[in-house]
Amino acid sequence: MMQVMMLAVPGYLGGVAVGEETILRWGSFVLTLPVIFYSALPFFKGALRDLSVRSLGMDVPISLGLLFAFIGSVWNTVQGGGQVYYDSVTMFVALLLVARFVELTARHRSGEAIEAMARQRPMAAERFDHWPEKQTTHTLTAASLNHGDVVLVRAGAVVPADGLILEGASHVEEAVLTGESWPQRRAVGDKVFAGSVNRENALIVGVSEVGEATRLATILRLVDRAASERPRVARIADKVAFWFVSILLTLAAIVGAVWLWLMPERALEVVFSLLVISCPCALSLATPTALSAAAGALGRLHVVLSRSDALETLAKITTVVFDKTGTLTEGRVRLIAMAAIDETQTRAFKRIAQALEARSEHPIALAFHGDRGEDDEDLPQVSGLTVVAGMGVEGGIDGERWRIGRASFAGSAAAVPKSLEPFIAGYSAKTLVFLGNESGICAAFALGDALRPGAAGTIKRLKGMGIKTMLLSGDRALNVESLADEIGIETFQGELLPEDKREYIQAMQKKGEIVAMIGDGINDAPSLAQAQISVSLGSATSLAQWTADVVVLSDELPRLVDALACARRTLGIIRQNLCWAACYNVLAIPAAVLGYVTPLVAAGGMSLSSLVVVLNAMRAIRVSGHAGQEKKNL
Repeated sequence: MMQVMMLAVPGYLGGVAVGEETILRWGSFVLTLPVIFYSALPFFKGALRDLSVRSLGMDVPISLGLLFAFIGSVWNTVQGGGQVYYDSVTMFVALLLVARFVELTARHRSGEAIEAMARQRPMAAERFDHWPEKQTTHTLTAASLNHGDVVLVRAGAVVPADGLILEGASHVEEAVLTGESWPQRRAVGDKVFAGSVNRENALIVGVSEVGEATRLATILRLVDRAASERPRVARIADKVAFWFVSILLTLAAIVGAVWLWLMPERALEVVFSLLVISCPCALSLATPTALSAAAGALGRLHVVLSRSDALETLAKITTVVFDKTGTLTEGRVRLIAMAAIDETQTRAFKRIAQALEARSEHPIALAFHGDRGEDDEDLPQVSGLTVVAGMGVEGGIDGERWRIGRASFAGSAAAVPKSLEPFIAGYSAKTLVFLGNESGICAAFALGDALRPGAAGTIKRLKGMGIKTMLLSGDRALNVESLADEIGIETFQGELLPEDKREYIQAMQKKGEIVAMIGDGINDAPSLAQAQISVSLGSATSLAQWTADVVVLSDELPRLVDALACARRTLGIIRQNLCWAACYNVLAIPAAVLGYVTPLVAAGGMSLSSLVVVLNAMRAIRVSGHAGQEKKNL
């Protein structure tokens, strides 16, 4: 483009001899050939593809304008008279390709989340030749496994396929599937999933699902489904562009005929200027570029839109309904607080409790495991450890008998010390565990489902955006009320059945509310399906994820608010782009029809219009809020 422009400048300045002008024209012709026969090929191919399916896309007027201008310029070059438009043609192609390159960059960024997940697919497996008769294995690709094969999963290895554990017990990290980095205990009969990591002991696994049937592949298909669908706002924009092109081509034919009658020597120039300056590139790029940019931003937030219209609906929600367990909370028991009859012995009592529970895999015992933080060797030695079903655990430490569990068990039927009564009253909504010896109860521990990090901040940010929040749960009413007060949710309801949740949402919708439901379990599927927009965390069940429109793979609730902000910003950008495209064409088309626009100005104006739309759409790539702050801190 710059080389052709260099040869065209002397002609604009004037004073060029006829022979020199001929040389400049032929030089421009030669330099324009690779532009027409190589650089512009995507536009010609796109136009032929559109016409073959009886459609009129933006490539049709682009191609017509380029061909008219180039053929007319070649004719005038050969004849040695008239105007040539090589500079306009090359500028048009160059600037339009720049705009498309920027758009393509945005689309590539939108695929980052899919690519990152695809890289987590297991690549190799160790399959037993004849298990259990022979213990020999050989290595093959995970894709070569079949249903019924038996594989060895060594400590530290990735599980190659979904299956059941036939031998062994270990802790398995399922972060790639659930977002939960805390390893989960898995033993004989338990199911493990492809992509999860075996952290401790070797496991022998019977393969039940392979390849595209695995849970990891299911999540990838969830992403692909959204990528293959066209959002409603994009479909509307495509229809508008189709009718715009149809009217434009009709108008170009009429204008060409009129100028051939009035001033034949300017007819080609006017038609070319009209086709170029009014090319619906800005209109066609306005929506898909913004959506692609937003998808890329959400991908970096580990948020996946599983349905094409999710972004548009997400931007319009007025109420967010939360489930409790596994959504606002982490879904596992944690040690929240403790109190001792002698505050100076608090740490000692805690260490005793941890020692008693160290070997147990009971959910309550795991709460003490997670809080421990020190090596097992640092804990007091326990002798004669005994588990009393339904009551607790007892064992000897330094010659003294200790018990942990129910109050009646830990205190040997002795009354709970009065000094612990305020603690018990304050944590009555939590699970209480007591530690005691022959002298009676020495300490009390409050266990509960730990609040998910960022939950309170998420509620506060949603309120700041003018969005109502509600907590609907099947948990005890007392627990639901306690959690709602803690994080600032004013409207809540506990002890609800799945159908009750759905009816609550339906009632809100009848009042005109646009509802987003966030849940993670099978019992949330009816309410997720009822809501206009449904959100599921990465640790949710497969059914909840398939029902959901949005999946937060990272399990971080603040990502939801970032996604809402991104959706609102993107919809605003789309409106701005469409408004710009409409205003530009309202001004440009009449000017071109009346002959006030030269081909060079038309090429520059159209390309500038497209670049404005694309660059404005790229603003949707910005990651703000919680995610942006994290990036800044790093």
